[in-house]
Amino acid sequence: MTSDIDDKKELVKRHIQGLKETKKTLGKDKETVRKTIKGYKSIYDSLDQAESLVGKIEAVVVNLDDTGISQISSSGWNRYQDIVYDTETACSSGEAFHQDLSDHSKRQRDLAASANGIHASWATTNVNSYYSFKAEPVLEPFVEALEAQATLNDRSEFVKAELKILDSSIADTFDKVLRDWKTADPEVKYTRLLDLRSIIFDQLFEMFCPESQYSRTPWHKLASSLKQKPKLRKRFCQPKFFMIGNTDETSLIRTAVTQVDSLAFRMQKHFNDLAEYGKYGKDEATTDSTFSGVLSTFYECLQVRSNYYV
Repeated sequence: MTSDIDDKKELVKRHIQGLKETKKTLGKDKETVRKTIKGYKSIYDSLDQAESLVGKIEAVVVNLDDTGISQISSSGWNRYQDIVYDTETACSSGEAFHQDLSDHSKRQRDLAASANGIHASWATTNVNSYYSFKAEPVLEPFVEALEAQATLNDRSEFVKAELKILDSSIADTFDKVLRDWKTADPEVKYTRLLDLRSIIFDQLFEMFCPESQYSRTPWHKLASSLKQKPKLRKRFCQPKFFMIGNTDETSLIRTAVTQVDSLAFRMQKHFNDLAEYGKYGKDEATTDSTFSGVLSTFYECLQVRSNYYV
């Protein structure tokens, strides 16, 4: 029977190994793109940026030796487990892209969009790692190298701009909630999570993703087979419809389908976290990592929407 510390050591080992393997795969894919795809620069650059982000995250995690693991707080360990989940989700998209890349008949535009999605996914993991690790003294000295705050600022501006196009009043509310989150007293900061949930799920998704529309999509039958309660399934279907609308998934390459479903499941999880933490409260570090994680995932949803929504 393994001890708690042994289980934690095994998780860290698995995490680091996954990061190393991902860097290796991204390096191989960059070389494949360089050799086989004309006009490859945007695809190559996205993979190169993703590879750099993976390396930055690895450089932080390798500091979790036996002593470091024992110094992580209980809430910090819970946040770290979420980071491992984010990592493995990003890895699954990378593996799908590696397979798509081997089929040279795939359209370059689709490969470019998917490569950009891989970069965006690792940038989200980078942001989440920063806000999860900065409260832990054993890791805090290393997190500034992630340069995540600039990424989150850029994403916040992108989200505001896109929301203005969709609905200016929602954009104004988002801007206020974002400012409140940055300036709120740490003890009441968690209440901003309910505000963020209201903007994305109660306002935007209810307006643009009603059941009357997503239930008629080509992909809804498969989504309906998910063994989940209807209310929970709705939290998967709404973000998926927001991203791809009535697009037939059979027209998408494997990477795109993987990315869309991963984002929809992440948004579903975010809804639950926003509801629980926003009602009952959490420490500032968990509040910050949750808020930034939702914002980053929603940024990815907006990017996918710009490529595939019909």
